[in-house]
Amino acid sequence: MMNDLRTILQAYYEAHPATITLQKNGHSHELILPMAWNDFTSLNLDPIQTAQAFTAYYQNKAHTAWRYLSKPNYWMHKHASYVYTNDSHTESWSTFEEYKSLISLLYLAVIDKDTPCIDDYTLETRLEHFIDELAHIGRAHNWDQSRYNQNNHLEQYDDLEGDRPSCYSGIKRRLFQAVLGHPLLKLVTGEVIKAEINEFLVAHFKKAINSSNGDVIKEAWDKSIDGEVLSAKDTNNTKP
Repeated sequence: MMNDLRTILQAYYEAHPATITLQKNGHSHELILPMAWNDFTSLNLDPIQTAQAFTAYYQNKAHTAWRYLSKPNYWMHKHASYVYTNDSHTESWSTFEEYKSLISLLYLAVIDKDTPCIDDYTLETRLEHFIDELAHIGRAHNWDQSRYNQNNHLEQYDDLEGDRPSCYSGIKRRLFQAVLGHPLLKLVTGEVIKAEINEFLVAHFKKAINSSNGDVIKEAWDKSIDGEVLSAKDTNNTKP
């Protein structure tokens, strides 16, 4: 299942790849950056071009999500926390393997074609959101710094340095909000609870109130609104 997810991420990347613009002999052309590290290094870019390429990779959601699920991840920051390294400390990767079962389960929900999407989501937008969340996990601590924007509001921003993945608690939090638009994984918020209660009450009263008891129920309701004491008959009339 994880390999299937990686294949999807590769397809997304190939459809919307990271690119840089190269200048040669007074002309410019766009270079599509390859998915794999070995293919990237074979381009033999100069230091300035390499820095531009890294920035393009870091801003590409599909590639960032793919890197998060890669072992090793050659785009990892050399001082990143919450990562594993090999014995020689030449390779590092995220802790994604500890969450493979959960990621696979959530991915199955994302691509579930048998259950209709909800909340205006489609299979495509549901998958896009899932990829976006994986990318956020892969660069969570690249967003630790803040700055003032043009409106003088403090905002967090991506430092566009090597990947700094999420800590353990952040991974689970983001994974559990990574699947939207699926009825079995809908987040239970206060608004959702209110909407469910309202829907239940509307259905209940539509069933309970009819032409034969509507008048007596309204009479008892009006008495209650006016502060009058309800009689036993009034109370009995309002029972379902």
